[in-house]
Amino acid sequence: MKKLTFIAAILMTANLLFAQIINIPDDYPTIQQGINAASNGDTVLVAPDTYFENIIFNGKNITLASYYLINPDTSLISQTIIDGCQNSSVVEMDAGTLNGFTITNGYAHMGGGILCCCSVNSLVNLIICNNTAYWNPGVGAPGYGGGICLEYDASPTIENVVIKNNNGIAGGGIFCGNNSTPLLKDITIENNTAGLGTGGGVYCCSSSVLLVFNSSISNNSAIMGGGIYSYVDNIIRVTNSILWENSPQEIYLDEQSYYSSSIEVSYSDIQGGEAGIVTNGNVTINWLEGNIDEDPLFEGTSDHPYMLSNESPCINTGTPDTTGLNLPELDLAGNPRIYGGRIDMGAYENQEVVVTTNKSIHQILSTDIEIHPNPARNEIFVSVKDGVIIKEANIYNQMGQKVLCKKGKTNTVDVSMLQHGMYIIEIEIDNGKLRSKLIIE
Repeated sequence: MKKLTFIAAILMTANLLFAQIINIPDDYPTIQQGINAASNGDTVLVAPDTYFENIIFNGKNITLASYYLINPDTSLISQTIIDGCQNSSVVEMDAGTLNGFTITNGYAHMGGGILCCCSVNSLVNLIICNNTAYWNPGVGAPGYGGGICLEYDASPTIENVVIKNNNGIAGGGIFCGNNSTPLLKDITIENNTAGLGTGGGVYCCSSSVLLVFNSSISNNSAIMGGGIYSYVDNIIRVTNSILWENSPQEIYLDEQSYYSSSIEVSYSDIQGGEAGIVTNGNVTINWLEGNIDEDPLFEGTSDHPYMLSNESPCINTGTPDTTGLNLPELDLAGNPRIYGGRIDMGAYENQEVVVTTNKSIHQILSTDIEIHPNPARNEIFVSVKDGVIIKEANIYNQMGQKVLCKKGKTNTVDVSMLQHGMYIIEIEIDNGKLRSKLIIE
């Protein structure tokens, strides 16, 4: 078996000193053969290609990953495809981690794309698309989770994932049931359908806990609960997220008389506001601070249609305190997750940030600032369009901490004391503030 010591140095930890890396197709021609040969703690590393397989983890606590694991180039996710050929679930997991694939063309009564139960660790950096969960009266399963089905205490972190164009009966995008507790972070759930059922985006039931952070759930449809549908004794928490253009409701909480469910929403953009949450039965809504009901103004184009346009009200309106959120460094488009000192709502971070002190003044884009050189090492020269006078220049690190301040009418800033990395430079002018990205090399 080939020894890739430079990768092993990254992947090994103290308790996995004897873990090995199995390379597909160099060591085995199929992914399943690599999984069969793996032991707990191993990594099965898959080269870019399309693999026509249906994968089963068989209880092994392993990492199955594309080359994205060692080279975070998002194109590797779309280039490394597992195609289920409409035979069954594309991937069945009861342990381990799945990282860096496109999962497509699955067809099963539970989890068309991915079926998860028990001790699954994480589903990260994935595109889950064009999968189907169908009605199977023979086993009493009404199409659970076109994209993902989570069952029997499954509590994975689902992070940096696009779930789109999937179809199911209970949960077009995700089904979450039977005491499952998934953490959804930096994901989009888009254009999924539960045309004959409930929960176009997410269906949550049976004493489960659904945690949604910095995610966008949009353009999903169902008979009830186009965005999120909840049934029987669940807890739902939505933070820094967007639910918009889901049909017929953004959120529908349906409860039996002898159970109770609750939902907590903060710093999120929900179409229809609190009234966009429809309830039936014993349900508690905790509508906390920071929520808005405004068109998020998605870009609507490119490979990332749910990025925020420069005029979006969701820019810099997420929670001001991100402590404990364990945010990823990058968003779904590979951009810095916090840009401009405060996190945006949704799965994408706008990279053209401006804050103005006068609300009547139109937004000025960061392209109105010219910084030379950028990247810089010692000194930068800053100018703004139309000859506007600069009053003050402040530089912030990616944590939003001010690391440099230059007062006075000056266009030159000494940056030689700054460490290598990305910063935000904020320029104060007469009628507001402009911000732009600054790279120190």
